[in-house]
Amino acid sequence: MNKKGICLCIGILMVLQLGAGCAAPVPSEIQETIESYAASETRQTEAAGPESTETSPAVPQALRGSILDRNGEILVSSRACRDLVLDSLQIGTAEELNEQLLRLYHECTELGLPLRDRLPISVTEPYTYLESAEAGSRQQAFDAYRKVQELPPQPTAQAVVDQLRAHYWLPEDWSSEEARAVIGMRYLLDSSDSADCIIVQDISDDALSAIEALNIPGLTVADSAVRQYHTQYAAQMLGRLDGNTGASGMEAAFDDYLRAGDSVETTLDLGLQQIAENALAKRMQELQNPATYPENTDGEDAEGAAVVVMEVKTGKVLACASYPSFDPATADQEMEALQTDSRNPLCNRALEACYAPGTLYLPCTLIAAMENNLLAYQETIETKGVFDKYTGFNPACPLAISVHGATHGTIDGSKALEVACNYFFYELGDRLTIDNIDDTAKALGLGVHTGIQLTEEIGTRANPDTKAQNYVGLNANWFVGDRILAVIGQSENRFTPLQLAVYGSTLANKGTRCQATVLNRVLSPDGQELLPEQPPKTIRSKLEISQETYETYMTGMKNAVHGPDGTARNYFGGADDPNPFPVTVCAATGSPQHAGSGSDNGAFLCFAPMEDPQITVAVYGEKAAQGSWLAPVAQEILAAYFED
Repeated sequence: MNKKGICLCIGILMVLQLGAGCAAPVPSEIQETIESYAASETRQTEAAGPESTETSPAVPQALRGSILDRNGEILVSSRACRDLVLDSLQIGTAEELNEQLLRLYHECTELGLPLRDRLPISVTEPYTYLESAEAGSRQQAFDAYRKVQELPPQPTAQAVVDQLRAHYWLPEDWSSEEARAVIGMRYLLDSSDSADCIIVQDISDDALSAIEALNIPGLTVADSAVRQYHTQYAAQMLGRLDGNTGASGMEAAFDDYLRAGDSVETTLDLGLQQIAENALAKRMQELQNPATYPENTDGEDAEGAAVVVMEVKTGKVLACASYPSFDPATADQEMEALQTDSRNPLCNRALEACYAPGTLYLPCTLIAAMENNLLAYQETIETKGVFDKYTGFNPACPLAISVHGATHGTIDGSKALEVACNYFFYELGDRLTIDNIDDTAKALGLGVHTGIQLTEEIGTRANPDTKAQNYVGLNANWFVGDRILAVIGQSENRFTPLQLAVYGSTLANKGTRCQATVLNRVLSPDGQELLPEQPPKTIRSKLEISQETYETYMTGMKNAVHGPDGTARNYFGGADDPNPFPVTVCAATGSPQHAGSGSDNGAFLCFAPMEDPQITVAVYGEKAAQGSWLAPVAQEILAAYFED
């Protein structure tokens, strides 16, 4: 083994020992990795026939660093492998290149080897544009390529495939599958930064032998590395690579560190992540099952969901899950199915999907009213079920809809939060200005960046500017009805589940908003801290909230669980829950409406313990029907967190 190979093996050992503790002996799998590099060096010295597939003599750069949870558990690391590389310049004409690529496609199909593909279009018919964060970067790259090649935009994905088929001079008698595969490889070669381009990643010895028999000019094998996943959880948070570069999630956020071989210790707790992810999937599947609520079909059309678990006083994300999810270890083999799945499992709904919060928004409205002296401490309002002050606009409290003519009576702010009385907040919305509401929502972390290191959507707050951007003509005007609906979390309010978790933590912190973070520290391969453990918290804003206001919403949210009429009284040892719970939980529930058909969405927010809040949980379910139906997800998480 040459000097560079020895140094590389030492580097591998250092990186991988980090995850197990620097003093630990070398595990057998690590030893095998080192030996594979030694074998590769030996192969490079062997004489190769004129038509053989040679191993590239280039030694790869340092293995990409590991991603760890907060306790040092390895979530993803790297292992040595070999990639199949093609130098298209060694193949003659375009016609010859097409024929050789077709032969390669057929052999790879026979061997079950997935070909790399960077087009933002599905690989099987009917062709559709892919939808994911990674697909977005693919689309940008393809748009740039098309501009250079002077290829005019096309109206459909099928039209793009037809355009490229003609552009690459593919024979008409080829099948659509053959054409699409070669188009993918041609585009990969054309858009590569160098003549050498990886066609197949992580190829086995047996597969390599079969491909060598094709005698395709320009094919070589390069030593490389692939990501090795040590968990099936946190797939969307971990993210994916595009070649050697992070394309999404933590892989993208911490790409500079990871590419240098450094390891990133995150704030995630793998144990809590597993509980959150399993609880979310279990609950969504229960809602989809007609036997769960046989007397009610609502929620049977439930779709995607997300849950975020955050430390109240630090903003550290302990768990973050989206449903449906996928196993990152098999994602490459299943990528076509994942990209075309209508449920969009590749989407990190916790950070990338924006939803109306519904009545989770009510504490925000209460704070705006009390802090602007538009609602006095313990002031009561007579609720009438239907708010009919304005002609042609008659929003009703859900109670009045479900039980004709019913009202919540004369109640104060705490009781209004306990029962989620829309009418009470319609009255507040009529007193408030939109600036009162908007300023409060912004200070509480809604519709603004959370500060998390990963890519996130900002969402929108309901106000005249947002409506003017989203609509045209008369529909773009701002009406009093928009303000009335905004205060119950509808209108143009759209927030991510992560923002809802920040909002919950800010409520628990009496107006102090911490930056959301997934980064604990960065470690070099030898275990030295390159970026020390992050400060306990970074404050992004501070909203002054009086003790009377704080007491009002905290009591109301506590009584949503522990009060006789609370919307979550069936859980957490609440008024109608016979099972004890270790801590006092404050909560809010919501059943937000949406523009689509089917059941309402479901939203649930809680933090605990009330006396000294430590943890916030935000759960959101598409078409989950009722926010309280998502409480079991949070209950499992809190039970696990406080059992110690």
